[in-house]
Amino acid sequence: MDKEDYVELFRNPCISALASYGVLAIVGLIYPNGWIFLFSIFLSYVLSDLVLNCFIRGGEGWSKIFDKNEFACKGHAYLVFLVGIVVGTILSSVGTDLLMTYLQSQMTWVEAVLVTDIFVVVAVLGDLLWRFY
Repeated sequence: MDKEDYVELFRNPCISALASYGVLAIVGLIYPNGWIFLFSIFLSYVLSDLVLNCFIRGGEGWSKIFDKNEFACKGHAYLVFLVGIVVGTILSSVGTDLLMTYLQSQMTWVEAVLVTDIFVVVAVLGDLLWRFY
């Protein structure tokens, strides 16, 4: 296969998700600390995105905060955006720690990596489809 074939193949989000699952699984099996770092990043992004969507909505130069029918100024929108990032990051940090502690007591490392990789791939794909499509 040449470059164009791969570009065409990865147009399908399911193929891209499967490829990312494979890469995450390989990283998790070879370099556990790196995998935990990546897992935390992905979880942090998805949770921050969900939290932000609850706090602020916007587009094309405007924003609404907490589903009010009023437009928010950029300064207020910035502060709410900042708080959303902090809340999402804290939730993901605590969530990652609790999840990994639980999974390590219930499964082998290989099983935990494979199960949580499925969760990460589905969460990121779901967030992409929900946010942009």
